[in-house]
Amino acid sequence: MGSLTWAALFGDGTVPVSDTAAGNLLGRVLQLAAGEEAKPVREVPRNSNRGPQVDAYLKRAGVPTGLSWCCAFVYWCFDEAAHALGCDNPMVKTAGCLDHWQRATSHGATRIGRSQAVGNPELVKPGMVFIMDHGGGLGHTGLVEKVAGGLLTTIEGNTDASKTREGGGVYRLTRKITEINKGFIDYSGVGK
Repeated sequence: MGSLTWAALFGDGTVPVSDTAAGNLLGRVLQLAAGEEAKPVREVPRNSNRGPQVDAYLKRAGVPTGLSWCCAFVYWCFDEAAHALGCDNPMVKTAGCLDHWQRATSHGATRIGRSQAVGNPELVKPGMVFIMDHGGGLGHTGLVEKVAGGLLTTIEGNTDASKTREGGGVYRLTRKITEINKGFIDYSGVGK
């Protein structure tokens, strides 16, 4: 029985909830992401992959403006947090979701595959980066803010309420853990 079914049968209070990131860096990453969501950051003009903040995310990731920017948003959050704390940014410098998945372990991160996460949702923690693979080299990514059994609260760039990979801003969303078809990247043990 999965955690969503368990919660439906026995109540939300019977599933584990995790809403605190491990360590100062991941906590700061989530604070920055929440701040960007609260502004709110939106593409200007709409559906352009452009705008003052969007361009800043892409520039920080070292890629041209106008590209898909969900991974660049995550990189910007990590880079800003590392700068504020006076430490090295452990995240791979990339705007590519699947590139990030492939190279994360070379930067000391741990990867948790989809089947592991679905089988044991307690492995997924706030501050982790989720990766989705849409085929053809296309992906989507964001940050896990909270885990409640089989449900995730996320903060994502280049999405919207429809949960697409080409939305128009930074949004806080709720996703089922089963929606994450690639897995999760954990930087909590890097640099310790």
